[in-house]
Amino acid sequence: EQDIARRKRRSKDKTARTVLTPEAVLEIFLQRPMRSSVDGTFVPCAKLSQDIADKYGAKVRTVRDIWNRRTWADTTRSLCTPAEIAAESCEQGESKGNHHLPPVKRRQRGRP
Repeated sequence: EQDIARRKRRSKDKTARTVLTPEAVLEIFLQRPMRSSVDGTFVPCAKLSQDIADKYGAKVRTVRDIWNRRTWADTTRSLCTPAEIAAESCEQGESKGNHHLPPVKRRQRGRP
């Protein structure tokens, strides 16, 4: 609890950066909204992502990137559904036959 309070204080300082632990990333990932069965995208839930970002002292974009597996994908792999794992495999060229979910978008490292 003290660690979370310290992160909240640091989040008000625009120059401070929160360093998430793998445990915090797993907690964030477990709180994600479920994917729509129609097109495989997440049901929009801006308030939820803002609340979670505030709790961990992170940015809303960081929370969404964890949910969408753009970042921390290796850490969250054990919590993914088989369909999500299959979609990731398809993106990497390992066809498994489950093409109903969109590919996972990865962020490129470094400056844009």
